[in-house]
Amino acid sequence: MKKFVTIIVSFLVLFIFLMVNYLLWDKENLLEQRDSDQLQLDWLRGQNLALQSTIDQLEQKIKVLESKSDLQQSNIIDLESKLRLAAEKESSITNEANKAKEALSLYKSLMEDELKRVVSQWFADISANRFEDSFVYLDEGFILWNKQFGKDQYIEFISDIESIAVREGKNNDNIKPFIILKEQGDPYEIITRIQVTSSVKGNFRDILTGNDTLEIVFRYNADLGNWVIKSVSGLRAG
Repeated sequence: MKKFVTIIVSFLVLFIFLMVNYLLWDKENLLEQRDSDQLQLDWLRGQNLALQSTIDQLEQKIKVLESKSDLQQSNIIDLESKLRLAAEKESSITNEANKAKEALSLYKSLMEDELKRVVSQWFADISANRFEDSFVYLDEGFILWNKQFGKDQYIEFISDIESIAVREGKNNDNIKPFIILKEQGDPYEIITRIQVTSSVKGNFRDILTGNDTLEIVFRYNADLGNWVIKSVSGLRAG
């Protein structure tokens, strides 16, 4: 019986010893696991902080890009507005220019009597040998039959014209003797085609004795406030 009790007691002591060892071993494992878990938790916290920092940076960049996008959109709208205003202004200028051209064309057509008066007076002074008086109707740097003249050269040249005048009435083709041509370039110039009757000395070759047609360009002299003769050329029409 004692032997049995001894065995039982020994077994209990062994069991308690084993259990204590197990509990000690389990405690160590739990402590190691806790430390490991703490390290992992700290690492995860660090990763979370880094991720949060990255997210914050990305959000800041997004805000900057959105701000730039809004600014660019504003610039685009402003540019479109400026382009629209420029187009409207260009259209307005074009319309004004067209109106000015129409008004100028009308004005030039109304200048026929004034231009005819100028050239008729020029012809009259030449025909009456008032050559110096006729010089005042000429523009500075005037050209006669593709030649430029000083005053003395002009008087010598023009003195070979014995008489000249705008032809009266229409010719056989029912064309008026004084015509303002529609093809006009400079707004301050008017091109005319004038039929004349003339008598010239034998050595004068630029105008025919009898009937001839001249193309005379008038220029408006803003300083004098009147029209002057810029150039004269012949067309050799009878």
